[in-house]
Amino acid sequence: MKSLIKTLVMLSIGLTVAVSCQEEEPEIVPTMDSEISLDTASIVVPASAGTYSISYRISSPAMGGDVEAICPDSWVNSFSYDAENDSTGVISFNVNENTGEDRTASVSVIYSNATQAATFTVEQANPYKVFASELNNTSWEATFCRFHRDSTIFNEVNPENQSELWYIKITAGEYADQYALDWNMANPDNLITAEDALSFEFTESVEFTTFFHVRFYDGWVEVSDGMTTPAGGAELTRVYGEYKYDEDTGILEVHDVGNTLYEREVVYKIRREGDHITFRCTYMWWPDYMADYFDDNDRFGFVLPNYDGSRCFMPYGYLSYELIPWEDDELMQ
Repeated sequence: MKSLIKTLVMLSIGLTVAVSCQEEEPEIVPTMDSEISLDTASIVVPASAGTYSISYRISSPAMGGDVEAICPDSWVNSFSYDAENDSTGVISFNVNENTGEDRTASVSVIYSNATQAATFTVEQANPYKVFASELNNTSWEATFCRFHRDSTIFNEVNPENQSELWYIKITAGEYADQYALDWNMANPDNLITAEDALSFEFTESVEFTTFFHVRFYDGWVEVSDGMTTPAGGAELTRVYGEYKYDEDTGILEVHDVGNTLYEREVVYKIRREGDHITFRCTYMWWPDYMADYFDDNDRFGFVLPNYDGSRCFMPYGYLSYELIPWEDDELMQ
């Protein structure tokens, strides 16, 4: 009997010890006390497609924690993750091309051991927007100047002295109609339309080079044009002064101090068109004693002859310049 009681006591003690050992093992419970943050709250991108990235940082990281980015807008996609260590890393993603208006997408970045997600926005411009950062400390040259049939005016000049303006004026449409007619009579196998003549191409040849330049530097802009020949050349500054630029409207306002006789306000409209930008003067103030002569518009340095060269004109009014980047040695010094 004593032997049986002793056996039961020993079994009871063994079970108690076993239960006690199991209760001492700690239970693993997620603390959810991590926090994830991003190095920026917004990324601004152009209309073209591209790949971008954003850096994240995790405080109190958990072992095996995962990062995931979620965006409800499909034009922000293809997220990939590059963890530098448990605390930091980079998220890369693609942005599709934008063919419409400005748009914004919100991206949530989730960490598996954090209660709060971090968020950032992707702001994509429309296809026509030109950013201020694309202009500062850059130089541009014109390849074409486009005319408007009615709003571009051609002031006739003396063919023998092209700085002498005559008082005969026609519209660009009248000029283009006559130019196309004369061309087609002389070139029946190579016909053109009047629309083909509604532009001026800045050319470079052995005989001469015509040019139109725009330089931006340190909050100032300079607009000039001219011509070079084997015998020499000349460049005339048309506008020079401090500027303010509104990215959303594309409006460039210039306080022109380039003329020693007076100061004036000049307004340009800038717009992206494919691989170039358009640059058009929309407002130019003149002193009262000059306004009637210039019809509130500046005249520029290039001269257009008619088909046979018997008449020459200098355009003003609606002039839309197509600009491409230009490596300006003076600006780079």
